[in-house]
This record gives sequence, C-alpha cells and structure tokens, in this order.
Amino acid sequence: AKQDGIEPTIPYLSTVKKVYLIGSSADSFAARLTSHCPTKVCGDLDTATRAAFTDAKLSSNGGIVLLAPAAASFDQFKNFSARGDAFAGLARDLCSSAENQQGGHHA
Repeated sequence: AKQDGIEPTIPYLSTVKKVYLIGSSADSFAARLTSHCPTKVCGDLDTATRAAFTDAKLSSNGGIVLLAPAAASFDQFKNFSARGDAFAGLARDLCSSAENQQGGHHA
C-alpha cells in the first residue's frame, strides 16, 4: 500500500458501486472498504477489469470503470506505466469486442 493507504478514498466511496481489488494489498483493502461499498478481490488486473466491465454493461445506466491505484504494483507490473498500458489495452479490447457484438460502431 502507498503511504496514505486507502484511507483518503473513504469519503468518496458513497458514489462507487463496487471496488475490484488486485495485488498483495487486496485482502487488507477489502477488509477496510467492505463497510463502505461492495468489494471483489480479483487477483490480477485482467480479471478485475473484465469483471468491472461486465458489471458496468449490466448496469441500467452503464458505468465507468476507473483504474485508481492505491498501492504500488511491483508484485504484478514493472512500474505504474506498464500497469496503465495494460489497463488501456484491456479497455480497448473490451470496448471493441462489445461494439462488434452489438454490430455497430460508436464515435
């Protein structure tokens, strides 16, 4: 976990539908957040992003999937840039796949 940990996020969780957690801090973050919003420990970025995307698609008003690291990712990625690139790639692939399934393209 980063120096401030997850505590600075607590006041903003009232608008969060669900937190998808990865990495070595996932269990401790889940324990701290569970009384504020639903959590799901996913293990890795791919699993978390796919689960969040699926839940957002099923939501009546859509949703926003936000990568919001509260911890370093050295247990899974070389650096924060590699983590961001991996998330962006997953997001592109999931959005492209969803558009192809709907048979249309969105601007």
